[in-house]
Amino acid sequence: MLELAWDGEWYRRAYFDDGTPLGSKQNEQCRIDSLAQSWAVLSGAAPAARAGKAMDALRTHLVNRGAGLICC
Repeated sequence: MLELAWDGEWYRRAYFDDGTPLGSKQNEQCRIDSLAQSWAVLSGAAPAARAGKAMDALRTHLVNRGAGLICC
């Protein structure tokens, strides 16, 4: 399942009943979710290369250093 959740740069969070992904590059809102990235890495389930990409994407899209905020 982890393989199917990979969106190319990060892990998707979930899927709607119609199969539309949530937490995907194709979404206008909720494109990335920290929970999916964090658990993939913390659990050790993500391969090292993907774990690095997922954390890089998290930092790029969810961390606002200027405001001192990390979005989830």
